Amino acid sequence: MRCRARWGWVSFALLLGLPLGARAQEFDRASENPESRREAAPITSWSSGLRVVPAELDLSEFPVAPDEHSIRKAPEPSDEWIRLAGKIQAAAGYDHNVFRGEQKLTGDGFGLTHGEAEALIKLPTGGELFLQVAGETLVYLERNRANEYYGSAFVEYYQPVTGWLEVGVQNAFEYSRLNLLDDNGDLFPRGRFGSLDEELRLFTILSAPIESGELAKLSLEIGSSYRLKDYQENSGLDSLDYRELRFDASLRYKVSAGSARSRLKLKYRFRRRDYREFRARERDGAVGVMSPHLDLERHQLSLRWTHRTAIEDVKVRFAAEAGLSYNRDDYANDRSYRQASMTLSAEVWPIANTTQIEVSLRGIARDFLSRQPSGGGGRLHHRLIRVRGRVWQRLWTSQGADSLANTGVTLAVFTAFSVTFWRSDDSGEDYDRMLFRGGLELSW
Repeated sequence: MRCRARWGWVSFALLLGLPLGARAQEFDRASENPESRREAAPITSWSSGLRVVPAELDLSEFPVAPDEHSIRKAPEPSDEWIRLAGKIQAAAGYDHNVFRGEQKLTGDGFGLTHGEAEALIKLPTGGELFLQVAGETLVYLERNRANEYYGSAFVEYYQPVTGWLEVGVQNAFEYSRLNLLDDNGDLFPRGRFGSLDEELRLFTILSAPIESGELAKLSLEIGSSYRLKDYQENSGLDSLDYRELRFDASLRYKVSAGSARSRLKLKYRFRRRDYREFRARERDGAVGVMSPHLDLERHQLSLRWTHRTAIEDVKVRFAAEAGLSYNRDDYANDRSYRQASMTLSAEVWPIANTTQIEVSLRGIARDFLSRQPSGGGGRLHHRLIRVRGRVWQRLWTSQGADSLANTGVTLAVFTAFSVTFWRSDDSGEDYDRMLFRGGLELSW
């Protein structure tokens, strides 16, 4: 099988303009603080583990439940000026198709370790300073070239200015060594894909200066960021380094409050990515003598609905999201496409603070405007269906911690699975992949 058919498509996603690092993908960490309308802050954690190809779009398109251990989840009113939290995970699992092969499947076991620590500092000005460091390793027993390593640091300063205006600044830095793959035929041979990533974001949140009525349920967040990505160089090959300008705006509406809480969020994102050396391709994938550096523009629009309720003593959370994207290649439309996506998820706590069950379903349909499949004829199409599930069970909690929001130490066991079906019109690019893992988690 050809190298590109054997390896899958993650590097292709990179070049299409899809963010690959978890930190680079925006995530709205949902705050339940009644004193704040804010839901801002990218998260650096890969605590969900095992990025399943394709790792794409902003993480805000994935309706992931807030981490029950996070100090940002529900900062209860108190006299505390600092809150600390963290967790460590150790897991083992099996990947039945490590290299995303269509016919020749290579399975292997792996070990996964993940750790993160958070601090939330309340300032005398009424603002907050949030800090997080995280790291993760994914090591296969035999297929070492597929190993992944990741480390990150994130800081956010948030300040309410008036009852209707809030502002903030965020900075994120990461190092990652990813299992980047290639089905596009224009990356290999490359032996190194380690990278450094730095992003600075400014944001402001506006809300109506009233306490009741429909307008009081609305808030508008506007943000802008600048990002630099620096990859390890490979002798004789174009660098993959790029810079990126981003703009985002989201409108949130509180449908209902109380025990049955519903939220709607409409979000628009624009991104312009300019590669330093990597050159744009012609419509047939070839590099022209006078081809300029690759420039990409991306427009995304998503609508997300979340609902939380309790049926007797069982806590339940549902989420649904639909998204539309348009990626534009400024040169010859080689990487221009339209995309529709859908995500459904459910989280259930059959035993409060003790047993958690999560399931999610995601679908993607991507249609290229000009690019033809490798076999010729028509236009290239990509399709994805992915199913995920997770069960978390608390085993022990130290004395003095009567809930997961407290600072006591909790020991838990978890198991998770992921099934992916990827289809492409390119010859030899289809694959199915199943991953299973289980382990222990220590949180505080």
